[in-house]
Amino acid sequence: MHILIDAEPIAPVFMPKLFTNLENYEYEQPGNTGDTGGGSEKPHGTYTLTPGPGTLDVQVMPAAPYNNFYFYTNLQTASEQSRFVWGGGWCFPTEADRSASQGLEWEIELCLGGDVWNMAWQILLKPGSNEKQGFRAFDYTHSKWVAVPAVPFDPHWLDPGKILICEAEYISGRTAEQHVALTVNGNRTPVTFSQPCRADRWDAHSNYVHYAFQLDADGGATPYRAVLHGLKAQVL
Repeated sequence: MHILIDAEPIAPVFMPKLFTNLENYEYEQPGNTGDTGGGSEKPHGTYTLTPGPGTLDVQVMPAAPYNNFYFYTNLQTASEQSRFVWGGGWCFPTEADRSASQGLEWEIELCLGGDVWNMAWQILLKPGSNEKQGFRAFDYTHSKWVAVPAVPFDPHWLDPGKILICEAEYISGRTAEQHVALTVNGNRTPVTFSQPCRADRWDAHSNYVHYAFQLDADGGATPYRAVLHGLKAQVL
């Protein structure tokens, strides 16, 4: 999906901010996102979040195949237009952990005046038919993931004990958002994925910028661990 982002930025109503040590923030689970936790009617898996110096150790124990575990934390109130940068690393401690993961996801979401600008990436590890491993952007309009083959992916980057470092850049305008670039292990790739903002399905009066991540279980509903490193977000 490609649309024209507003040409003239709107001056932010807040000073630029850098949020570091996100691994030590308090995370919540909504019931309307993902399929485990919160008020979801699907079987709830269980999990543990263990923060450490510069890390967040996440262990998920699915209750059903393809359970996904979504966690978010609010960063601040929103502005109509901002630039966002998210950075962090993913690591699987063992081969068993990596082989049990369907995918890993992260997101910056802005909600203001009844509209939502959703900016998310996924690392798909176990593709289905007509899919490939690699990075995908979330099409919030149609609630589906879209492959972005321009961004290179090597599954060995997630060999046990290795840390895959990602940095995602986004911009939100009056009516749309754009995924600007994704930097993977120091190599920056500009991207052109963009989409309109959308009316908030849940709360027309919310005003926030939040960061979220998600761990996806595979069809075997096998428990696994992933360790997030050096989580940070910038609002510019």
